[in-house]
Amino acid sequence: CISPVQAQKKKMTAQDYAIRADKNLESNPNKALADYEAALKLDTLFCSAYNSIASIKSQKNDYGSALKYYTKAVDCAKGMRDEQGTI
Repeated sequence: CISPVQAQKKKMTAQDYAIRADKNLESNPNKALADYEAALKLDTLFCSAYNSIASIKSQKNDYGSALKYYTKAVDCAKGMRDEQGTI
């Protein structure tokens, strides 16, 4: 786990934020949400972060936002497959 002090010393990657978010998901969903959002600011093609945000929003009964993020997750995954030529 990367502490805030370590984060200041080391530039965090999208993957770093996602790992920290995964660790905080059950104990602190708000912190996890912020970390997933930070991951997406660094990498808009981090498809699993959209899905994780949607899940958190759904658990908070924010179904409109959850649907928006689930849709982004699907679109992101489709875009990744299109770029790889697998569709």
